[in-house]
Amino acid sequence: MATFVFRRLLLAIPTLWFIASVIFLLSKLMPGAFGSSSLGQQEAGYYSRSDAASREHNYRQFLEATGQDLPLFYFSITSAALPDTLHRIFPERDRTFLKKLSWQYGNPMAATHFSRSLKEV
Repeated sequence: MATFVFRRLLLAIPTLWFIASVIFLLSKLMPGAFGSSSLGQQEAGYYSRSDAASREHNYRQFLEATGQDLPLFYFSITSAALPDTLHRIFPERDRTFLKKLSWQYGNPMAATHFSRSLKEV
């Protein structure tokens, strides 16, 4: 009986690890930031009718409060075509656009400057 319980516990550990890993990966593959729908329901939220600067400020405050402005891991192995501060670019559509530009042209600094110049116009 003890060996049966011991074997079941040994099988439970990798099973729980696998389930936790799948849930983590699925949560990272979902588009958008976690809780952004609740931000949109607030009167001064990101999707309010206020000016763009205050919406972006509210969005950044929300991400800082929930810890979503931090990188996913302490280190990352990526191509040199991607900037190392890509996790700081919000909203996600701007980050995706900058990532595509960086991959296409291989120059992250030029892509960043181009993205900033588009925002200023």
